[in-house]
Amino acid sequence: MTKALIYALFVLLPSLAGAADSALLSMVMPDAKVLSGVQVDSARNSAFGRFVLSHMQLDDDNFKRSLSDAGFDPRRDLTEILMASNWSDANSRWLLLARGSFNIPKFTTAFATAGGTTATFLGVNIFSGKPADSVVAFLDAGVAAMGDLDSVKGAIQRYQQHGSKPGSALIARVASLSAAHDFWFITLVPVTEFAGAVPDPNLSQAMQGGMLQGITEASGGVKFGDVVQFSVQALTRTEKDAASLLEVVHFLSGLLKMNREKDVAASQIGSLIDSLEAKARGNVVTLTLAVTEAQLDQIMNTAKQENKPPAAKQ
Repeated sequence: MTKALIYALFVLLPSLAGAADSALLSMVMPDAKVLSGVQVDSARNSAFGRFVLSHMQLDDDNFKRSLSDAGFDPRRDLTEILMASNWSDANSRWLLLARGSFNIPKFTTAFATAGGTTATFLGVNIFSGKPADSVVAFLDAGVAAMGDLDSVKGAIQRYQQHGSKPGSALIARVASLSAAHDFWFITLVPVTEFAGAVPDPNLSQAMQGGMLQGITEASGGVKFGDVVQFSVQALTRTEKDAASLLEVVHFLSGLLKMNREKDVAASQIGSLIDSLEAKARGNVVTLTLAVTEAQLDQIMNTAKQENKPPAAKQ
């Protein structure tokens, strides 16, 4: 899997939501630097959550075809997803762990029909597509693991060591984060390192700019509902970096508000910024934003209209 897809999964993936599943967390690689999760059940009950789920895509056509042939719909058959990566230039590994309902015999038939191969590791079947860039394994009818071969094998080993404690330094910080959000993320990777994985060149360049260079860690999430709540916390190198970042956030939000009269989209985005709260404490910057689903629905409809191809001339 490319870093671009890892980035996309972390960005697109998402009463208090239940904390992250401990069994899934126990399968995470010990050297994980980035974690993200989504409570699919909660997302399904929200219009914006359903929008997020509809944009969850894998880049492996063989696996997508096999999932479809098995009658599997992730938006219906999953309850929780956890994504992990060690994000290393030398040996980048990734895992997508899921809890849900899996008809293993149907999956087995579908993978075989698609020309995939099957290998066994510690009594668990591992299915590979063509090419075998990624593999998938069903540890039981309710738990699945997908990723590169070494990471999936490691997940199987950790899953079978019942009661083993996950070794990642991130795990201890996941409990409160995942309990407060339906979608959440946490990264020990400096934000600028994600720039190379962003497909949009303008956004990629912006992420390498001075505003984000001082961010060494970040975490946050989204809580779905009639009012959608966004939150981000950024750890910077110094208090000066935090103050500079806060100044830029205030400048950009002010600029958006000033331009709200220029067009519908600018007006809608400007109205969202009205509820933005940004503050710095020491070298930590916290951003929170509360937006109604009706507002988000208006913005998404406007974007759809603007992206529509012009009607053909008669």
